[in-house]
Amino acid sequence: MVERDHEEDESNFRQRLDGLTDKFREKRSAWAESSSQAQVATKQKARAAVSKAQDLYAGNPLVAGILAAAVGAAFGSALPITRQEQDKLGTLGDKARDVIDDNKEQVTSQLREKKDELLDKAEAALQPSTRTETVTADNMQQPGTPFIAGR
Repeated sequence: MVERDHEEDESNFRQRLDGLTDKFREKRSAWAESSSQAQVATKQKARAAVSKAQDLYAGNPLVAGILAAAVGAAFGSALPITRQEQDKLGTLGDKARDVIDDNKEQVTSQLREKKDELLDKAEAALQPSTRTETVTADNMQQPGTPFIAGR
């Protein structure tokens, strides 16, 4: 709170208030500018992330299929079972649930390993190749010999 000093006259008090008001406006303007810049940067990063995800999804149909299957399975398991499904598939569903419950940990771990393997392959495919091979007399192809990869 700004109060007038005992020895301060009206004119000096007004000047001090005007100065404080100007400083506050400058700070408010700087905060607004900073907030605006942060918003723009966040939008750009979000667009880049979405674009990268779309490229990964479109360029790797196997990963896309796995993701679609996982989303479908999660959605399907979240839906309640209808009476008609229970009547027609009740015993089959019970057997499937028993088998799944028995092997859930093993299947989950295998699926995670496969997912990680596929994601590593996809990531490796997206990275530019940094390996260069030096041509020497030992690794040059001789005329009349078939080309063998890795020689």
